[in-house]
Amino acid sequence: MDSATLAVVGTLCGVLVTATAALLGNLLTARHQRASTERQLLHTVHERLRTERREAFVDYFAAYSALREKIDIHAKAHAWGTNGVTAPQLPSVATTGRRGATGVEEYAARETAQFYRCYQVLRLIAGDAVGEAAKHCTDDLWGLAGCARSGDQSSYDEVRARAQRSRRALRQAMREELGVAAW
Repeated sequence: MDSATLAVVGTLCGVLVTATAALLGNLLTARHQRASTERQLLHTVHERLRTERREAFVDYFAAYSALREKIDIHAKAHAWGTNGVTAPQLPSVATTGRRGATGVEEYAARETAQFYRCYQVLRLIAGDAVGEAAKHCTDDLWGLAGCARSGDQSSYDEVRARAQRSRRALRQAMREELGVAAW
C-alpha cells in the first residue's frame, strides 16, 4: 500500500471513530435529558397535587370551624331556651345519620353548603386514609349538630370531645399524606 492510500484509510477510520463516538455521546445525552425531563415533570405533577391537597385540607378545616362555631352558638341558645330539657326527636331522624336530619341548614345554610362542598373536594383529592378520617370527622360534626338540638349539655360535651378526637386524627392523616412531620 502506498502512503496516500494509507493516509486516506487512516483518515476515514478516524472520521468513522469520531462519528460513532459523537453519535453515542448524543444518544446518551438525549437519553439523560429525557430522563431528567420526565423526573422534572413527575416532580411538578407531585408538587401540584400536594399543593391542591394542602389547599383542600385547609379549606375543609376552615369550613369545618365555621360550621362548628354556628353549631356551638345554636347549642348554647337552644340549651338556654329549653333550660336543659331534652327536645323530642323523631326516631327516623335519630337513626338515619344523614346531615338533613340535624336541621343545621335552618340556622347555618351558607356554612353547611360551604362545608359540604369542601368535604366533597377533599374526598376527590385525598388518599384513602384521609378520606376515611374525613368521613369520621364529618359524621361526628353532624352528630354534634344533632345534639345541639337536644339541649342536653352533657351529651353535647361528650359528642364535642369525640368530634375533637376525630378532627385530630384527620389532621394527623393529612400531615402524613403531605409528608409533614407532626409538631
